[in-house]
Amino acid sequence: MYVRPLSSLLILTAFWTFYSMKATADILKSVNRHLSLQQQQDLQSPITEEEIRLALEGAPKNTAPGPDGLTYQVYKNHWRLIKEYLIELMNYILDTGSVIDSFSDGVMTLIPKTTHPTTVSEYRPIITLLNTDYKLFMKTCGVPEKSIIHNLAAIRDTVLYFEEHHDDMGALLLVDFNKAFDRVNHLYLQRVMECFCIPDKIISVIKNIYRTAHSRIQVNGFFTQRIPIQASVRQGCPLSMFLFALSVEPLIRMVHQNLNSEQRTTCPLFTSRVYADDVLFLLRDADNCVTLPHILETYSAASCAQLNTHKSFLIPLGSWPDGLTFNEITTVLQAKMLGMTVCNSFEEMVEINWTKTTALTRVTLFQQIHRNLNLFERV
Repeated sequence: MYVRPLSSLLILTAFWTFYSMKATADILKSVNRHLSLQQQQDLQSPITEEEIRLALEGAPKNTAPGPDGLTYQVYKNHWRLIKEYLIELMNYILDTGSVIDSFSDGVMTLIPKTTHPTTVSEYRPIITLLNTDYKLFMKTCGVPEKSIIHNLAAIRDTVLYFEEHHDDMGALLLVDFNKAFDRVNHLYLQRVMECFCIPDKIISVIKNIYRTAHSRIQVNGFFTQRIPIQASVRQGCPLSMFLFALSVEPLIRMVHQNLNSEQRTTCPLFTSRVYADDVLFLLRDADNCVTLPHILETYSAASCAQLNTHKSFLIPLGSWPDGLTFNEITTVLQAKMLGMTVCNSFEEMVEINWTKTTALTRVTLFQQIHRNLNLFERV
């Protein structure tokens, strides 16, 4: 009797589903922080006029509109006329979780990475332009922005520590994930939100908004058909940074629990730092180079993240051995981290960054000399 063999696609799908679910379960075990009951109640409370007004006042000026053509300025100019409708709309979305398809539509414009691009990979999509009512709703659901200063200070203090303690081993590892925002798996993100005890009402709203999300790409002055967004957190969405941070948090928890636990008791340096899609780890011994790749593999299988070894790099500190590498990632003595030039010499690092800062300041001041400014504008 002839039995038709299973297709390779069915086999691949079955095993991919099994192992990705197992990876998700493994990495979510490390999550040991959850929302309190009070925090859950606050998240579900009705959206007020004050919250929308503050979100609108804090919005940047002169930004490009979304597909509906309405800017923040239109909402500001007609606030007294539309505020009641906005409050009703946003609370309806919050209570029911239902939105019309066009609510989460977006427009993307491509910019070339090279002078004469010949392939799609040589184009970079810029921030998605979204409707203003969508952005206002997401702003009311968001959290305050975090300053980058704390991360820069942590890097500075780490370089200084290893310069003063030459016998200690250490290395700064900056991990780059290929198209980090675009690869976030929606099902994984939902599981993470559930694990943090985010209320079902909020999860339902976010899930429905992303389920109906579509974008059109502007090419040569024309728009493509609507493309469904079935993965990623959208750059341009006020909530995208918070959602991406949520998706990375299980990785950070797992790293914190499995790396450098003994060293942290004697030397209170950081183990990991994250700002936007920049993920930085501090390696302290050779065992880290064995443990961390397994953790990254588990996270990648769960979230669909993809490590980009070509844009990741390692800076050795202290007595880090010359031949000790991490996953074939390039070892360098100087690189940019979070916009700051970092090297294994504290004095050199200060010199490079301050020289660059003072040069930029001189250029800016020189440009102002020829402008006709009054005293208040000069100050």
